[in-house]
Amino acid sequence: MNDSRSLSVGDLIIVAFPLTSGVDAKPRPAVALASENWSSPDAILLVASVSSSDARFEDAGSVVLIEWDRLGLERASVVQTHRLFSTQQRYVYKTLGRLDKRTREAVLANATGFLTGNEPSHLRKMPGDSAGHLQQTGVDSPGNKPGMPPDD
Repeated sequence: MNDSRSLSVGDLIIVAFPLTSGVDAKPRPAVALASENWSSPDAILLVASVSSSDARFEDAGSVVLIEWDRLGLERASVVQTHRLFSTQQRYVYKTLGRLDKRTREAVLANATGFLTGNEPSHLRKMPGDSAGHLQQTGVDSPGNKPGMPPDD
């Protein structure tokens, strides 16, 4: 790992992302979700991929990174909480920043829901929507994004 500090939950990192061929890897942004030991380069790290693809903004469970530019990303992006992988911390090239508390909580809730088969309580499928788009319950502000928990 090129970064001198320990990682923690919600860190936006650049990591060697495995390609579908399983042979090669490419540096890609991801969010750190869990580790068996945050300070060991040999420790296994669970991460969620980050995408700037327009199509990914419609994926159920994706969390929009509202402050993508502050975090050092080049384009508007989402955390794909259904696209998780594990790696060793030694394959983290760089830490870009840390998600704010609200975004971090949404990412963890959605990833936990994906892993356990339970949809997070703050996300509900929109009635009559066969595409599976999500709406946020308990939030009336048009500025709020899907995948973000309501402000308390």
